[in-house]
Amino acid sequence: MLKVGFRVCPIYNMGMKGEIIQIYEISPSVEMMGGPLSKVRVAKVRLDADQRVIDIKISELMRID
Repeated sequence: MLKVGFRVCPIYNMGMKGEIIQIYEISPSVEMMGGPLSKVRVAKVRLDADQRVIDIKISELMRID
């Protein structure tokens, strides 16, 4: 489980290393026949290279040490 303050990088772009500064949930924008979808957890990550803040889904992040 990822938490605020952990150092992370996206699984598909391991060169973008940074730190989680906030975690929040968003509601899905689609609806399925079987019922509602669950909320998606998103992290705001401050990148080390240029201090930009980007939003990345938690499922696409991995922790680095």
